[in-house]
Amino acid sequence: MVAAIELPARKVASVTFAGPSCDALYLTTALADGDRDREGDGAGALFRATGLPASGRAEFRSRIAVA
Repeated sequence: MVAAIELPARKVASVTFAGPSCDALYLTTALADGDRDREGDGAGALFRATGLPASGRAEFRSRIAVA
């Protein structure tokens, strides 16, 4: 593990690095049945974390010709 991030939600749905240097981590959280009391105030939201000790990589763009 590189770092831990506390979020006001029980379930993280997806994560990705983005930005010009791939150094911003974006996280989405899940909201089940619209119940924020159970899932947390940050459920169903988008979060951005910066200043982390890790970063992503630019996506690989292949050159496949389609005839």
